[in-house]
Amino acid sequence: MFLIIGILLFAELGHSKLIIISDIDDTVKVSHIRSTIGSIKNAFKLNNYTQMQGLYQLLKANHPQAEFHYVTNAFSFLMKKSHTQFIRNWGYPSGPIYFRTLKNKNNHKIKAIRSILNTSMPSVVILLGDNAEKDILVYEKIVKEFSPQGIEFKQFIRISYYEPEVLGLLKNQVGFVTPLEVALELHQTHLLRSKSLTPFIKTVSEGLEKEALEGVVGSQSYFRPWTQCPQFQWRWYNYHTPPVIRAFELITEKCH
Repeated sequence: MFLIIGILLFAELGHSKLIIISDIDDTVKVSHIRSTIGSIKNAFKLNNYTQMQGLYQLLKANHPQAEFHYVTNAFSFLMKKSHTQFIRNWGYPSGPIYFRTLKNKNNHKIKAIRSILNTSMPSVVILLGDNAEKDILVYEKIVKEFSPQGIEFKQFIRISYYEPEVLGLLKNQVGFVTPLEVALELHQTHLLRSKSLTPFIKTVSEGLEKEALEGVVGSQSYFRPWTQCPQFQWRWYNYHTPPVIRAFELITEKCH
């Protein structure tokens, strides 16, 4: 019965318009924004948070007509070449990147997302950001503004920092530290199919295990040395497969 309901809901979504709006720095790209030295050191490096591109590719495979939009607070004159290369080199689904400019440096993200929603007129919007700067407040404002139009929103915030001035998550925002949690939540809400989810879970779980044993190797990782996530809360206890259980153990060990 649950399988039938899931299939029907997924089929219904197939007739809806889905768009994904993603931040770049500290959401998919390793940037260390809250550290002046760290952000300078990482600015032009193309280091990736492991399997975030896999998550986005999974969404694209499940929803071939979905639109991807990348909205960043980075200035175009500084980061346009680097961020464009990052999206392309790591295989993220293609889509426009909205940079901040000197003429449009205030409330850039809100203005850009408003423009996207007014132009695309989607049914479902997935917002992905982080707790380094103001994504929490920006996304909340957008949701309050556009929900009355009948748009369904899913908000995901990467938890990388734990400092007094860092905002906590707001209602209906889902915290994540790896792409696994996003994938599980999207599966629960019938935005990802079970068949495509299973190999992704295995890949992330094995990657977390390897990183726990070997540390950060190469140009991508699930966690960085500065990652602090004690406020992260696991909420996917209805998934009982060994890879999910092991991933939960490793994430819990890292965050708590």
